[in-house]
Amino acid sequence: MCSWLYWSIFYEHMPDFDKIPPTQLKVLLVCLDLVEKRTGTTIPEGSNPNAHPRLLTLDPVRIWWRPLIYYLLVALSDFVVKQLLIRVWGMTLSTRHGLDYLVRVPPKWDACKGPTPIVFAYGLGMGLPQYITIIYGFLTRLSDRPLFILLQPHVSQQIFHPRFLVPKTKKETMTIMRQLLIDLGWVANPADSRKGGTDGSKPRGITMASHSNGSYVHAWFLKDAPDLVARSLFIDPVTFCGWEGGTWSLL
Repeated sequence: MCSWLYWSIFYEHMPDFDKIPPTQLKVLLVCLDLVEKRTGTTIPEGSNPNAHPRLLTLDPVRIWWRPLIYYLLVALSDFVVKQLLIRVWGMTLSTRHGLDYLVRVPPKWDACKGPTPIVFAYGLGMGLPQYITIIYGFLTRLSDRPLFILLQPHVSQQIFHPRFLVPKTKKETMTIMRQLLIDLGWVANPADSRKGGTDGSKPRGITMASHSNGSYVHAWFLKDAPDLVARSLFIDPVTFCGWEGGTWSLL
């Protein structure tokens, strides 16, 4: 534990105790005491040779290169899942200013009286094939509401996609998404609100759902367009203050 704490504080391998500078030793012992109080345990003296701490910035990184066949299989599985969603579940694959998405709207759904639409942002991994069970759950258990899936090739190992290395920025994504949701009729158009409605009815917004890395997009919505979001569902979210080193938010 001391070895890991020493690395996390000073970014160095911990020397022998008698060689640690007094000021650094004091900080180390204070942190160790805080860990014990936080966990409600007493860390015994000594060291377990079979339990080595992982020092992310100091340990050597072992890399196994993935062969081209791997990315071809990822692309093939992505294509197959898209076809299933389109041909079996009636979703539509579209692109708006370089932003890809899948969408399905039930025929009898009403924007003002029906259940709120779901906008899903998945996380880092293989994209659609990895999240097919969650998407299937949305389609079967919540079939009475629209579903929008934001496709993110830059976090889906889609190396053949033209925008794999050029993802949309926060500003671009939110500008496109806002207009998309307005055009779909899922959120109110600010221009219509300024003019004044005839019967006072308007769309109630979306249910934003995200997993892992997708919570970055979710946070963009809540920060830049909170008026669009009626409900939020976070599944294992990542830190929201990703631009602030060492700041983590647990929900």
